[in-house]
Amino acid sequence: MSLRRMGMAVSLGLAAWSAGFTARAADANDDTARLTKELGGADANRLMNYLDGQIPSETTKRRLTALIQQMGDPAFRVREDAMQRLIAAGPVALPLLRSATSDSDKEIAARAQRSIDNIQQGAHFDLPIVAIRELARLKELRAIDPILRYLPNVAEDSFRADVVDALASLGVSGKSVAPALKQALGNPAFRADVIQLLLKSNDPEIRNQIKTFLADKDSTVRFYAAQYLLHHGDRDSVPALIGIVADAPPGVIWQQAEEALYALAGDLAPSVEIKSGSVADRKAAAEHWSAWWAAKGGQVLFGRTDDYPTDVAAVTETGDLNQGGEESGRVYEWRPEGKPRFNVKNLHGPVDVRVLPGNRVLVAMQNGRRVSELDFRGKVLWEQTIDDGPVSVMRLPNGNTFIATMERVMEVRRDGEVVYSYTCDPDTTISDANKLSDGRIAIISTGNDRSAGSLILLSPGGKELKRIEVDSSGALEAQPNGHVLVSQTATGRITEFDAKGKKALDLKVEGAWMATRLPDGNLLVAKKNEKKMVKIDPKGKVIFEHEVEGAPHSLHWR
Repeated sequence: MSLRRMGMAVSLGLAAWSAGFTARAADANDDTARLTKELGGADANRLMNYLDGQIPSETTKRRLTALIQQMGDPAFRVREDAMQRLIAAGPVALPLLRSATSDSDKEIAARAQRSIDNIQQGAHFDLPIVAIRELARLKELRAIDPILRYLPNVAEDSFRADVVDALASLGVSGKSVAPALKQALGNPAFRADVIQLLLKSNDPEIRNQIKTFLADKDSTVRFYAAQYLLHHGDRDSVPALIGIVADAPPGVIWQQAEEALYALAGDLAPSVEIKSGSVADRKAAAEHWSAWWAAKGGQVLFGRTDDYPTDVAAVTETGDLNQGGEESGRVYEWRPEGKPRFNVKNLHGPVDVRVLPGNRVLVAMQNGRRVSELDFRGKVLWEQTIDDGPVSVMRLPNGNTFIATMERVMEVRRDGEVVYSYTCDPDTTISDANKLSDGRIAIISTGNDRSAGSLILLSPGGKELKRIEVDSSGALEAQPNGHVLVSQTATGRITEFDAKGKKALDLKVEGAWMATRLPDGNLLVAKKNEKKMVKIDPKGKVIFEHEVEGAPHSLHWR
């Protein structure tokens, strides 16, 4: 299967603040071996020199800018040669190429995008990030300055999270903050990123300085300042987050502010409709949040963490038309005992569900060809229609929604803007897909003959990285550590693959339709045809088994 790009818009979000998004596929030994192979060594001086070379100097910028302009030359040979030279320049050319994608010359814009695609699919695309991770592991404090200077060149969310993590590990410890980071906090170009990495700083002077940024003209800076203050229990963070929902420019920052409000509100959260995500819709939503804060703010506990029972999962159940002519598909919370917190009925062929903070669920409905965000009572808060039926859905840390259909994988913003869309060959059908914590995309698919399945791992840019043959199509679940838990429905086999594609777990569970990993390390397995839920340990031993009313189709831990 080859995947083809259908469309691309640059994501403006930064996701390093989200817990669970910092798991990395590569381990230290892999990074060291790769740097040794590519650069001839992995010592700190060599890595810092390499990183300096990836920060475009004024001379380099002039040379690359000239090549970009040549991509609009009347002569085809000149255009093609310039594009190949830009691709050969590698990651250092990406900032200027990204700007060039909006050039008024359509030939330059198109070739700039093709150049970006080629660089992203190249072997050296992530090498600067690998070097930064290694410098952090070496505890090389001298690296703070070159890493900071490299930071503005990074646009990819998962890469940016790596860079922020590296700077935090090198420069922040309790009340101690590296002077270079304190200085960078005063620079508007670095401010938003530096606030993120200072999240765990206990320096009262830093906190007071960050509080002044709640009035910053940059909505990204305001958001991360509010996130910092929210983390430290400062109630002034909430009106700031509400203001960002109302007036931040189009992009993902307002989505992140909205998700932060829901996470804070928990069971007290209001049901706020976003509709199309237009400016008018967002202002109306902000007014709703402001009214909620005035009425309920005094009841909100900062620092609260949701504590759910281990054996609880969100489940989808497909169904046929009932006697009233309505579809009987539903999403509900399953638990071995006790009353479920939600049970939303009469849905149009639900095939996947994710529970969101603030008493919401995100549902993929195949028959309805839509992805809907609902409150626990079934009220639609947001919806995205899809040309072909979705098979799975995820809400990402940056507030975007990842959607897989039988033909493609895509990421959309709350305003409906498609961030990217990759489609597969006509003779291949996707049965499930997830975006992994390191930005890769995992797909389980089958050919038209249905004889076997494939687990396919894609780079964030859509390049196929690895293909692993499995028994059949089925379901998968991304794990926080970058692993993938695959359920092969035709054979009842549950296999966990690590970041390298090696088997970390392989169990035969008769009748298994889909499995989810529980916080205690055990697996909860839906047996759709037998109408059962089964909990097993990592060796396959059955801990409990419960019959259920319907036929569970997909499940994820609550």
